Amino acid sequence: MATSTLRADVYVAPGIPFPAPEGLPHYIIPVWSPMAITLISGQKEAILVDALLTTAQADELADWVESVIPTKLLTAIYITHGHGDHFFGLKRLLERFPKARAVTTSKVIEHMEHELGDHYQAFWAPLFGDQIDASGILSRIESLGDGNTLLLEGHELIAVDAGRSDTWNTTFLHVPSLAMVVAGDCVYNDTHQFLAETNTKQGRNAWVSIVKAIAALKPHTVVAGHKRPGAVDGVNNLAATIKYIEHFGELVGETSSIDQLFKEMMKAYPDWATIRTASSLPRVVRPRLLIVANISGNNFVSEALRFRLKVLAHSGFSESFSSINMVNVLGASGHTSRGHFSALEQVLKEEILLQRVERVNAHTLFDLALQNFAMSPLSAFSFIHASREDFKVSLNFSHHLSSFMGVFAANKLPDHMAWEFIASVIILDAFPPDMHMFSPSKVFRILYREACALGIQEYLDPRQLSTDLYKKREQIVSVIINARVMVDQAIYRRINPNYPVSAVKPKDADEAEDPSDDDSDLIPQMITMRKLELASERRSVRGFSFWDGLTKE
Repeated sequence: MATSTLRADVYVAPGIPFPAPEGLPHYIIPVWSPMAITLISGQKEAILVDALLTTAQADELADWVESVIPTKLLTAIYITHGHGDHFFGLKRLLERFPKARAVTTSKVIEHMEHELGDHYQAFWAPLFGDQIDASGILSRIESLGDGNTLLLEGHELIAVDAGRSDTWNTTFLHVPSLAMVVAGDCVYNDTHQFLAETNTKQGRNAWVSIVKAIAALKPHTVVAGHKRPGAVDGVNNLAATIKYIEHFGELVGETSSIDQLFKEMMKAYPDWATIRTASSLPRVVRPRLLIVANISGNNFVSEALRFRLKVLAHSGFSESFSSINMVNVLGASGHTSRGHFSALEQVLKEEILLQRVERVNAHTLFDLALQNFAMSPLSAFSFIHASREDFKVSLNFSHHLSSFMGVFAANKLPDHMAWEFIASVIILDAFPPDMHMFSPSKVFRILYREACALGIQEYLDPRQLSTDLYKKREQIVSVIINARVMVDQAIYRRINPNYPVSAVKPKDADEAEDPSDDDSDLIPQMITMRKLELASERRSVRGFSFWDGLTKE
């Protein structure tokens, strides 16, 4: 007999980028679909439905659960199906909630065994690597038995074996007391549906039958396993899911290639999350692209025009930004290093102010911007995500950085613009101190050093470079190091006006490289320096500069 009234809360984990499959246009980075987690609670106890994919996601989910039910006991975590993105986070969640049981149906456990077998190394490990940790988790998962029912303070939560939806052996959870169905991947909500495993007409028909079976329960609320953040958990998702499946089936018969099918589905659902560019976001929350050039005044106009023509010819790239501006901080006759960074600082302040004003006016300064950027492959290049205390840089930052450099290389855009843009973005995230709740040195030190090093390392991997780019490798590394030394100087000058310009002297960009110099160990040195700094917690100017040992004074 029920002893309390139930309530439900829904958490949506933002989408996360993953390596692009072969053949995907280079300006589109696939984003793992945003996932919805349902927390059902009574007066004293609660049950969580699904457990997310990565360890970081699981930690964020655990924090959310603790904030929503600070005085209640989480007694169980139910898993709707065996796809890894719904249960790989279990290990961390069970560490955070040791009194909770992990439960599901016996058929789902069969699917989990498959997911953690050879399929894990073939599919999941290449995509997310050490971001996921499901070791030993199977031994912690219990079967519900023949009844397939959970009890929460006298209320029944019924696990229904559904068969095939976007995969095999799926289930959904029916909560009669709330007139609610937690649908797992039987239903999607404004996100592209996964049809790779349901790739026959028979399979698609089976999925449609499941959705109709859910509709027959006459729920008032339907929580999809994947949903656009902010989307309503309504019964409208049932019809929308069926429509998507049926439209896909029609296009399978009408298109002659996977590429054509992909384009037609993107055309039919341009605003849905998962695989998208930032151009599908409202313009006001797209990143602003600021190219900080370092060109003599006589050449700037022609260089800027050439760059704009290149960018405009690549609509998928240019449409990803709310605006693309190119500014020059080097006058016709040049100026001193101090003058150079004074000009650069002013440009960046103005850019941050414009960005901030736009988002304040559109009420998208923090939450909406962060939410949307989480679904955008260009999110790593917006300063806004570093504007909250303890907001950690995305684990995908290095991948974003590598992909961005790849866009420049593929379109034969001027190299120096790519490298200087990267440097300016780092500064944009660190300047000015009064825009953040912590110091710029902390932003740069904590968030970006190792991530940038890993991104550069990935891009400079000889296996991924064309012959021409590989020959330019030494030049590229030199330019990057030069730019990053200047970044270090800029940050120190901002927090210490008396900081001497000559303390860390950038290598002259035109200085000839010694052919005997072997730069193959530069990136490992950067990472080693980062680890040494963390270990020793040095605070001196020389100790702060993680380019020490990489540049000559």
